[in-house]
Amino acid sequence: MEHHEQPFTPEQVDEQVEQRFSDLHTPEAQFHSEMQQVTRQIREEHDRSLQRVEQRLMKYAHTHAEYAAAKPEKQPSSPRTLKQGRLRFMEKKQASTFARRVTTLVAVFVMVLLVGSLLVVLNLSRQATGTGSKVTPTATATPVKTYSSAQRLCQFADDNKDVGSAYQSWLDWATDDQLAASYGNLANYGNLEVVDGATCTQKLHLDDQGTQDTNARWSPDHTRLLTKLADSLPKIVDASTGKVMVAYVPTFSVKGSGGYGNTMVTPWDSVWSPDGTQIISLVDYPVGHWIIQVWSASTGKVVSSTPLTQSRQPLGYVSLSPHGTYFAIDTGRDIAIWNIQAKKVVSHLPISVDNQHFLSDAWSADESMLALGIFNGNNFSAWSVSDGKQIASFADKNIGSLAWSPDGKYLAESNTMIHLWDVRTQKVVATFGDNQWIANLAWSQEGSKIASSAVKQGDLTKNTVSIWKLS
Repeated sequence: MEHHEQPFTPEQVDEQVEQRFSDLHTPEAQFHSEMQQVTRQIREEHDRSLQRVEQRLMKYAHTHAEYAAAKPEKQPSSPRTLKQGRLRFMEKKQASTFARRVTTLVAVFVMVLLVGSLLVVLNLSRQATGTGSKVTPTATATPVKTYSSAQRLCQFADDNKDVGSAYQSWLDWATDDQLAASYGNLANYGNLEVVDGATCTQKLHLDDQGTQDTNARWSPDHTRLLTKLADSLPKIVDASTGKVMVAYVPTFSVKGSGGYGNTMVTPWDSVWSPDGTQIISLVDYPVGHWIIQVWSASTGKVVSSTPLTQSRQPLGYVSLSPHGTYFAIDTGRDIAIWNIQAKKVVSHLPISVDNQHFLSDAWSADESMLALGIFNGNNFSAWSVSDGKQIASFADKNIGSLAWSPDGKYLAESNTMIHLWDVRTQKVVATFGDNQWIANLAWSQEGSKIASSAVKQGDLTKNTVSIWKLS
């Protein structure tokens, strides 16, 4: 074969490439080293291929002389052409290597996406109800609890030491199943007990001389109690020790009757704010003009004072909702529901009551409904707070107390027995008790228990608290 001078030998090409990349640093230098190895391998393979081509051409020319004479021998590509081809091939090889790396990364990403999507679909499939049903991202509704009976878990006596006085009782459940029970009378004597909600085991007992109203409300974190002790002013006590932690600081006082000094204005009712950092109190000052005061649960100082009613209102009925969103008051014609933040009446309930009649009430846990019953009436009813529409009416006499289930589906009502009413059907689903006058009811926050406070008819000195397990 004819040999031609090669202006660019493989050694010269390698030398030029090395010189060009000699000033690069890592990772460029590493890439350069890898490319050198690839180039050497390509060159060696190409040289071997050329040798095989030359050998086959020589053999072909020797054995096919006539064919070779008829047609000019096909010359192999010149070394320059081969070298240029080698360089182009090397460039394509580099590009191909880079492309393969990018393609691999893309493939891995697509694979992860497909596997993740498959896992999501499988998870939704497990949550779907029924076979072959379409998977939809809707929340599963909480089943409504049903009740048909009750069994007494335990009971304890909370006796009034002042014989013959009228009584006031109060029950309130904590989120951790503790029960606070308080008892007061017109002779300014009362007590407060905290018991275990399953065994009635006493955890705290406080005797108080100086107030007729010891109603106690649990803080949202069930570590404190909002109550009235000693001077009828609201205060916060430690639920485990009974120690007073914070006391409400009045912002004004009024002249007492007969001119004997100043008498502190005490809030009519008080509730916790939802986060437990403040107390919302309802103050009657001047008499018949209602003010909402918000005070700090850590200092007792008033942080805001908002007048609501601008004219004197009757005192037949007033009540704060559980979280201090609403204020209900008897106007003499009906019961007005005030939105405290908006400072306006949002609805009117067509019920009227005077000081000669006892009115039982119960706010639902979400403050959307208010149940009302008059002692000597023939029925009690449930109302929508936002628009004043009647939700349901229930036929029973001499209502002692009312309590909503946590889910708002049932109402507990008492006279000498306890009745559980289905609000939707307006029918009794369970009746239980001891044929004693039941003055107070409280439904536990987890929904499985009811506490009741009962007295013997004709004897207001004996007060028995029972805890019932619903089933």
